[in-house]
Amino acid sequence: MGKTLLEHAAYELTKSGFVDDTDPENRKVATDVMALVRRFVKQDHNERTGRIVLDFFETICFFLPLTPITDDPEEWEKFEIKTTNQETGEETTSTRWQSKRAPRIISEDSGKTFIDQATGKTGESVNAAEYAKKVEEQKALRDKTKAEQDNKKATEKAEKVVKEQTDAKADA
Repeated sequence: MGKTLLEHAAYELTKSGFVDDTDPENRKVATDVMALVRRFVKQDHNERTGRIVLDFFETICFFLPLTPITDDPEEWEKFEIKTTNQETGEETTSTRWQSKRAPRIISEDSGKTFIDQATGKTGESVNAAEYAKKVEEQKALRDKTKAEQDNKKATEKAEKVVKEQTDAKADA
């Protein structure tokens, strides 16, 4: 029989040397990982929701957004950079915008395009209004699908009750 996730985590952390390490920070890492694993196990996820939870958790812990960066002005914080020319002594001021959702993302054009300071990758922001509309359409579709599934289950349950009553009358 295979190991449980808790057994696996304990074994791997011990094998890595973190559990018995003389460095208290490493022992704390092992303790904290075990606490997270215990919490995760307690939440009783299936394979699909477990993967989503772990992906979301990692993304959020690295201060990254779960959805695309948009051009919504509410997502951007304006700041200025003052520089001095070493030869002329002339000061210049340039304006930049930092993403409130992903602080490592900087824009020079009010959030329309950006550069990820950590990776150097550039990109274009998604139109906020169009994205909001798309999200609402997806939500409406999920709600409709859920309602149809609920209706189908209710119909099947009602049919089962009717069949059981009909069978009971036939047996009587």
